Amino acid sequence: MADTDRGRRAEHVYTDPTDVATLEKWVEELVVNAAVRIVKHDGDVVEGMVRLGASKA
Repeated sequence: MADTDRGRRAEHVYTDPTDVATLEKWVEELVVNAAVRIVKHDGDVVEGMVRLGASKA
């Protein structure tokens, strides 16, 4: 799936410059192959691994 389709699958797309800057800061702090656990506002949990490069999913 092309990167241009990503917004069609996302639950939420962040476009506010402050939100984008915050996300970019977090990404810079991640270590490749680190385990990541995100707790969303609704309580759902998303877990995964940090990858280097664009997703092919």
